[in-house]
Amino acid sequence: MMLALGKLDKNKNFRYYYIHDYQESLFKEFLLTVIWGKNQERGRHRIYSFRDSQEMRNKLNVLLTRKIREGYHIYYSYPDLKEILSDIGASRRLKERIERDRRRREVS
Repeated sequence: MMLALGKLDKNKNFRYYYIHDYQESLFKEFLLTVIWGKNQERGRHRIYSFRDSQEMRNKLNVLLTRKIREGYHIYYSYPDLKEILSDIGASRRLKERIERDRRRREVS
């Protein structure tokens, strides 16, 4: 799973936020890696580990909801975004907000 989000801040810096689950570990099966930063500067990263897949899906839901509220847009997802949202049990409200944003960006 891979999600790429981004937004322009008030100073016209592009802020990026990537979430993926392909980090390998010898000890934990369920990991999320988050990478964030601005423009082409070196970013920061954080690795979250979980006891089970449900705990990981809950955290992904929280992270995605927070970033959408902060004005980030989803630029890329793998697999399909609808599949990811369904898998994490995203709320109807979050799905609607993402869909409105997608339509707005298509028009402009």
